[in-house]
Amino acid sequence: MSQRDDALIVLGGGLTSQDELTDAARARMDVAISAWHLGVAPHIVTTGGHSFLVHDAPAISEASVMRRYAIRQGVFEKSIFTEETSLESIGNVLFAKTEVVIPNGWRRLAVVTSASHLPRAMKIAGHVFGEGFDVRGLSASERVGFRERKHEMVGLVLLREVARGTALGDDGAIKERLLDL
Repeated sequence: MSQRDDALIVLGGGLTSQDELTDAARARMDVAISAWHLGVAPHIVTTGGHSFLVHDAPAISEASVMRRYAIRQGVFEKSIFTEETSLESIGNVLFAKTEVVIPNGWRRLAVVTSASHLPRAMKIAGHVFGEGFDVRGLSASERVGFRERKHEMVGLVLLREVARGTALGDDGAIKERLLDL
């Protein structure tokens, strides 16, 4: 880690019915918070409005609950940025890029997610960020069961459909394709 990252982008991991972080989301945040405390990056971007799998949107966004958790763990408020538009992983990355990363001029990023999600998350990041960005992954440990495997399979299908016919880093085309599905 000779070059410091500009930001850690934490992909949403869901909320419980009590609007608290799921175990997966908390594990992702713990990795990001530890990295922030170690000086890996000066900023954390929390992502997620709510999951598209949830029928009734919660009263608070995943990103806001993640932000609150980070502050309780000693992360400075000014170091945390939120993206509250997205409903799934592609949107997490796309809206983090367009709403936070580009306006701040950041180029070196670490995407933080669960170990089973990291391969797909890195494919998403590669397609969404395209050229000119240095993006790496950091994984949080997790218990992987059938539900997680099924979620990854569905996510790969969605990624394939969004990526089809869109160029690397073409925010407008990726957003249009994502919203059409």
